[in-house]
Amino acid sequence: MQTQKGFTLIELLVVIAIIGILAGMVVVNMSSAPDAAKNAKIQSYFDQLRTAAIVFSTTQPTATYVNFDASGDCKTLKDKIVAMPSSYNSVSSTVPSAFCAKANLLGSASSTYWCVDSAGFAGTTTNTQCTSTDTTCN
Repeated sequence: MQTQKGFTLIELLVVIAIIGILAGMVVVNMSSAPDAAKNAKIQSYFDQLRTAAIVFSTTQPTATYVNFDASGDCKTLKDKIVAMPSSYNSVSSTVPSAFCAKANLLGSASSTYWCVDSAGFAGTTTNTQCTSTDTTCN
């Protein structure tokens, strides 16, 4: 009697189908990873921006407002945020040290904005922009 070694065609097709299904599941789950990474980077820049704005207002007590377009750390961070694929909006009011800055988060949270303000808030909001009358995120 001869014994055959190897796999049948059906067994190989079943294994290939299982691998294909698993690969499809991985691709679907990994498609949101780049947006999540960019959102984390945006949030990190905003936390640094808030810190730089607070340092600016502390070290420049004669300044009437925090200017994100002036030279220095605030401008550098603002430029990094603007370079990201998100809509950036900020307001510096005439109230000393009052500011609000936000950007649209990417991906499934496209109607969600990351916002930081001078009141200490850092988080998500659905408001579309900072307004000159209200320099807080809420």
